[in-house]
Amino acid sequence: RLQDCGISAAVIFDVAPGQTFVEQIQIPEIVGASATNTITINGNNSLITFSSSTIYSNNYTIALNGADYVTINNLQISNLSTAGYCIAVVLFNGADHNVLDGCLATSSTLNLFASNCMVINITPNVPGITGAAPCDSNTIQNCEVVNGDVGIYIDGSVAGGSTPPLAQYNRI
Repeated sequence: RLQDCGISAAVIFDVAPGQTFVEQIQIPEIVGASATNTITINGNNSLITFSSSTIYSNNYTIALNGADYVTINNLQISNLSTAGYCIAVVLFNGADHNVLDGCLATSSTLNLFASNCMVINITPNVPGITGAAPCDSNTIQNCEVVNGDVGIYIDGSVAGGSTPPLAQYNRI
């Protein structure tokens, strides 16, 4: 487990092409992650899907909880919950220098509660989960963002010299 041992070099995970995973993943801060020692997940257009519960703190398919220097490439990420809360990807609690590149992120359109289905959410904190720190220098690029009440939601400020997220070349 990366969170127990940390890393001392760049780590690359290659997902087998064409796979479907029904999972919920939370990536915490990994000791040793840096601009040189990055963590890359090459999705190879495989699909990870999850239908979240009605609990706000458990409403994501992939969560970067304080994780830094994680790149997710070419992964289909879906949360099609009809229970009211459905986020495909959430970055929170000081998740910095992360990249979503070439991903297809999908959320439900059958939400009963307005703006609780944010396909991609960058926020300092998630209610019910410990930790609240601004997220800095994250990039969402070349992605397709489908459905949801909100495509990409960014919560925070650029006070104190932080670098705001960059969203470029996306199709929403």
